Amino acid sequence: MGYTMYITERSDEYGFDVSTLAYNIEHTTSLLAQPGKLTFSLLKEPEDSASGFYVEPGMRVKFWNAEVPVFSGYIFTIKTNRSGNFDITAYDNLRYLQNHDSRCIAEAEYSLKDVFVELCESLQLDWRILGHAAEETAKLHKHAWLDKPIFEMISDCMEEMNIRSVAEKVADKNGRYLDDKGTRYNEYFDELNLLKPPVKYFIRDNFGVVELNDIENNVKYRISGVNEKATVQWSDAMSVESANVEGEAVLNPLIIGDGSLLTNYEYEIDIDKNTFNEIIFMESGNNEKAKKNSTGVSEGWRERIREASATDADLIYAYAEWKAGRYTPGTVTKQEFERLRREGKIDKKTSKTPAAAMSQDKDAIEKWGTLRQIRSINSGYTKRQLEEYVKLTLQESDRVKKTLKIEALGVAGMDAGDGFYLELKELGLVGDAGKMMYVVSATHHYGTDLHTMSLDVCTPDALTEIL
Repeated sequence: MGYTMYITERSDEYGFDVSTLAYNIEHTTSLLAQPGKLTFSLLKEPEDSASGFYVEPGMRVKFWNAEVPVFSGYIFTIKTNRSGNFDITAYDNLRYLQNHDSRCIAEAEYSLKDVFVELCESLQLDWRILGHAAEETAKLHKHAWLDKPIFEMISDCMEEMNIRSVAEKVADKNGRYLDDKGTRYNEYFDELNLLKPPVKYFIRDNFGVVELNDIENNVKYRISGVNEKATVQWSDAMSVESANVEGEAVLNPLIIGDGSLLTNYEYEIDIDKNTFNEIIFMESGNNEKAKKNSTGVSEGWRERIREASATDADLIYAYAEWKAGRYTPGTVTKQEFERLRREGKIDKKTSKTPAAAMSQDKDAIEKWGTLRQIRSINSGYTKRQLEEYVKLTLQESDRVKKTLKIEALGVAGMDAGDGFYLELKELGLVGDAGKMMYVVSATHHYGTDLHTMSLDVCTPDALTEIL
């Protein structure tokens, strides 16, 4: 048996060693705003045991596999029956991010780091900031949260920064890219002016510490050196420099595939899930009529216009939709717009509409039919910035989606957000044609003498649909 498990009071470092009692152990992580979860069963202790062992909700669980830290969290569910054995579910610290928070803490010029730190500290969670997030100083746009889960609040901020990492880098009239102030050519573009993909932030629990990180820093490497100790160490790119390696170290990306850990896979291609050939971006927050429509106040306005029973409120809303490029009025409707303008009911205040941008692939529409997505993003972007980002988003969304599920021998520490190199001859991924993949969700199965894992993975460009 290569694993170790302790159950202890929250304030204790070590408590009951249940390594010989635990079985059916599964550890699951995901990028989809979910906490890490450890489920396991515990054998009933013999009647004559003098250990004093007990288990109750709120106790801490720590789990290691082959001395590699895997999980640190707390028990939330305990089930038992007449056998006296226990079935236990524990979650890591991300579980506490499901708490709601009533504050709009981003309204005072907060950065992503500021929001992350304040929310973690409000819950008394240990935290760490890595990668691009540690260097990012840009201030967020204002957010209006009311009784929202903290997970959602942080996710909103990460999504905004993901968007702004591209949206603030726009092209001049000659197609050359400038920084967000338009004063100099942006360093993020190479000689061909190819756009650098947006930074993709995510959060996870690393053995009891909540981390704000980005995907680029989590490719798994095998560290090979001149001594035996170095040849068995797996690490991510962030910790390679600080790894305990004696002598010269050689980094080889972790490979899963033919002849290397893989036991089975399931590959699917489709245009049904998250494939779009027409995308519209809308800046939210400026159009009060649009807000009312989202609550049902103006539902049916199109029908009332067609039936010549529209109210002035319907027509004002239709005018705003027309200016935003989402409605094509007829001759009669345009005459009504003119009437409202003469009566002063459409002025600068009421006709103010959010910035909007649309991009479409006419060839793909001809081939697949229209697959449209309308996305609302925070206030503060110029129309030019939205146009730039909507083009990039279409490039990433306008394609056949490919999903891959992998069954493999377990690699300690391979969790959601980690990257590896995939080689699979049957899919044409061989040698230089191999693909970097990132883990969207991972479930590790720990048996007495076997560690396996089930991974949902995707290519780096597909991460935009997830993060």
